[in-house]
Amino acid sequence: MVRRLVVAGVVISSLAGCGTTSAPIPATVVPAPQKAVLGQETQVLDESGKLVLRVSGGTQDALQKIVDITTSTGTKKYRVVHTVNGEVKADAVYQAERSPEGQVRVRPVTVSK
Repeated sequence: MVRRLVVAGVVISSLAGCGTTSAPIPATVVPAPQKAVLGQETQVLDESGKLVLRVSGGTQDALQKIVDITTSTGTKKYRVVHTVNGEVKADAVYQAERSPEGQVRVRPVTVSK
């Protein structure tokens, strides 16, 4: 039997009653698919205002790209501007930092709109 639980847009699946062990099977986290919005775009700019990348998806897609970039560059601040049909829907500054263990954390610094 497969159980699914959606928490904050993330699907958590676990198998129950499978196998012969009595220990619980750990849940796996599967990202929920993002709704496609026609005309949406997210731009990521560095601290100087230079365009780093453009994503034809939402803010979550851009944050994942920031994690990918940060693994090679270190701590940086990025401005993320999300638009739909040219209208700004979200504008925020995020700080991405890499821990000594190699994990990347992206957190909002300022959020407007």
